[in-house]
Amino acid sequence: METFAIGCRSGISGDMFVGALLDLTNRENYLRSELAKTSIADEFDINIRKVNKNGISAIKFDVFFEEDHDCRNIEDIFQIIKGSSIKQSAKTLAKNIFLKLGSAEAKVHKTDIKDTRFHEVGAIDSLVDIISFSILFSTLNINKIICTKVPTGKGKIKCAHETFNAPAPATEHLLKEIPSYRSNINSELTTPTGAAILKTISPVFCDNIEKNKYSKKGIGAGTRDFKEIPNVLEVFYGLSH
Repeated sequence: METFAIGCRSGISGDMFVGALLDLTNRENYLRSELAKTSIADEFDINIRKVNKNGISAIKFDVFFEEDHDCRNIEDIFQIIKGSSIKQSAKTLAKNIFLKLGSAEAKVHKTDIKDTRFHEVGAIDSLVDIISFSILFSTLNINKIICTKVPTGKGKIKCAHETFNAPAPATEHLLKEIPSYRSNINSELTTPTGAAILKTISPVFCDNIEKNKYSKKGIGAGTRDFKEIPNVLEVFYGLSH
């Protein structure tokens, strides 16, 4: 049985997940060619590089774009996904992630999902993160997904219009049925995008991952640096025994 395992001791975000999948699959050229098939291809550039996080080598995935003033709604996002020529499985996965994310945003803002104007969620970097994740994840033949419990962090988060305590309201809503805990790291560890991805792929949660059981490993880097732990997301893939 091909198992995909996620070790998120330092939280999870869209860019960390994409970095980890790039490290796992070694499919940078494929990702670039697939992203070129979307209507937003001229709105951004991506940068993929190796970085060091507390002695651990990881892949950092960054999206660069001009200041994004166009707050897309869920239908705008669906049209971008539908109009692309990426694999159908990647389209379906990306759409489902945005449905989870949009539903959470609508819930916390007390609006209908069709009326929700996305800010962080609809920004180009979030779009690219989710589409990139879906493209890479869809290349894997997975029978089972497992994940460690999810840390949320603590402290203040600056969003489009106000400041929240971590986790952000949308993250908290998405994690309602997911085993999570508030760690002592003074930072937002799990983002709404990361939580929406987990909610969509529906892993079985566990306390630990037996890393030596897997033939492939990928490590994605987060943006911040912590003294306590390396800010990385680990993923494992292969036959579990």
